[in-house]
Amino acid sequence: LFFRRELALFSGLFLLVGLGLYGLAGPLTTGFAGRPVPEAAQYLRLLSLVPLIVSFNVTAYQIMLIHRLSRGYVGIVVTGAVLNIGLNLLLIPIWSALGTIIAILVTELVVTLLFHLILHYQ
Repeated sequence: LFFRRELALFSGLFLLVGLGLYGLAGPLTTGFAGRPVPEAAQYLRLLSLVPLIVSFNVTAYQIMLIHRLSRGYVGIVVTGAVLNIGLNLLLIPIWSALGTIIAILVTELVVTLLFHLILHYQ
């Protein structure tokens, strides 16, 4: 019950953050660049999915800490780092910034899946 309540709370908050980033991508990138940069705004819109994905990690991470599953946590972080670096090395030469965005999204999805698999099987 606690897990579901926390997950709903964090997911709702992070969904609002993601929607805010999506909706404000144009003005934010214009503000930073000093002029409209449609490509940067589109990249920020794609990255606006990250807060929602990460929201599913927060509660799982807290539960792992409570139950002293630090070894599993370290394994997930190392796996995520290696996966992200590998995907970036593979995808950046092909798709440039979009390759990095794909690498980030895939890494966050895998990390989220691993957090929940460890919790499920521990």
